[in-house]
Amino acid sequence: MELHQKPRSRLSLSDDYETPTELYKELCFTHAVEPKIDVCANVDNKKCQDFFGVNVDGLLCSWTVDAWVNPPHSMTGKFVEKACNEWKKYNINVMMIIPANTCSSKYWHEFIQPYASYYPIMGRIRFLHEGKPSEHMSRNAYMCVVFRKIITDQSQL
Repeated sequence: MELHQKPRSRLSLSDDYETPTELYKELCFTHAVEPKIDVCANVDNKKCQDFFGVNVDGLLCSWTVDAWVNPPHSMTGKFVEKACNEWKKYNINVMMIIPANTCSSKYWHEFIQPYASYYPIMGRIRFLHEGKPSEHMSRNAYMCVVFRKIITDQSQL
């Protein structure tokens, strides 16, 4: 049976997956971004000291510092739009991972294509669930999307 023909497990339908720390660190290093806040996290899976947790809706808060975003799949489009808007408003770096198959979506063409850089992540990701590697690799390939702070003053380098 092919991968995408297998019945989906209850766990595979969950939005509650953590980015592996090694991948997060590699993306930060590769793209020279040091996020200060994780806008889609909880106390157990946060990638930054500061985070918006389960009681704080990252879509309703201002992102005034460089941000990391691994959005719930069910809300990817809303978080892409929010990332673009916060980048425009506060001139911050926003780094996010999203499924590669979203590159045909309306929000990709409206918010990512004109404003962000994007890079394929090689291979499939083994996300974490409750702090442990998930049983299976991700079904989707992923992209790293970076809304990059615009530096107009050389002293900011």
